[in-house]
Amino acid sequence: MRPPERLGIEGVVGRAARVDSADIAVQVPDSMPARGTVAREKRRCVVTTGSNLFNEGLDVVVEGNAVRTEDERTLQRLADLFAGKYDGVFGFTVQDGAFTHDEGGVAYVFEVSPVKAFSYERGEQGSATRYRF
Repeated sequence: MRPPERLGIEGVVGRAARVDSADIAVQVPDSMPARGTVAREKRRCVVTTGSNLFNEGLDVVVEGNAVRTEDERTLQRLADLFAGKYDGVFGFTVQDGAFTHDEGGVAYVFEVSPVKAFSYERGEQGSATRYRF
């Protein structure tokens, strides 16, 4: 396991969304990113998304402060948003301050408030941009 001061990285595909100006990351409690996010004093993490194509697309990396969301009303709203965005693939329900699904798994939900971000445009010219919040 990596030292607690190192940032955990969470890929966006299927387990993250942007809601009300915050990134929402969903992590399995026993996963290394979740254990690290909970263990780190500053609760920093990185959320990434991008293109699998080598010569085109946009990659985005967001570093921010993560706070676990346990409020059941908020979680239900997020579960509904995930169901709409991902056509119900994950089947999240809310129980005991976390997401659960039909197969019995549990997932913690973290709100990630951005501190800085980077975007990398691929293509003939390409570009790189840094953002601060």
